[in-house]
Amino acid sequence: MSATHPAPESRLTRAGPALLLALLFAGLDAPPGSGQVRPPVTSPPASPRPRRPGDEAAEGLHKAAETLEKAFTRGDARDLRGLLPRRLKTYVSSRALAIADGYYGSDQVLLILRRIFERRVTLRFAPLEAETRPRARARATFSALWVFRDEDAPASEARITFVFAPEGSAWTIREIRDIE
Repeated sequence: MSATHPAPESRLTRAGPALLLALLFAGLDAPPGSGQVRPPVTSPPASPRPRRPGDEAAEGLHKAAETLEKAFTRGDARDLRGLLPRRLKTYVSSRALAIADGYYGSDQVLLILRRIFERRVTLRFAPLEAETRPRARARATFSALWVFRDEDAPASEARITFVFAPEGSAWTIREIRDIE
């Protein structure tokens, strides 16, 4: 280019940083040949998939079922304390638990299970069916096969259903029944 009309590259160099800043703040790319490299435009990080209303309930029920399974597998009733209702009684109707049908307070249920776990060894405790996806504020069931052995006796098995109901933000056991 001539001396009176400098090349476009030199005009951009003379316009300097003020022009480039104005372009960047305006959301425009720097002009080609300006020597400025603009970082690639990135979209904001994707947020996790929106939670559906039943997701929290399903997670809570899944954790409750895991706790129940762990308690029976280990033979430790203390793990069940958080699964028993604080103010309501739990209905129990199970020959495998060797007690009369009826409503029991949480301390009574823990005592019954502690005594059973003292004299029985759990060989296997496995879910019989997939947990049902609970609706908000509705009951849900968890059924399991409990294979155990009493002292000096052959292995026995029981199919038991645990009925859970929400209590605050937790799921609690409201019923324990044999599956007929």
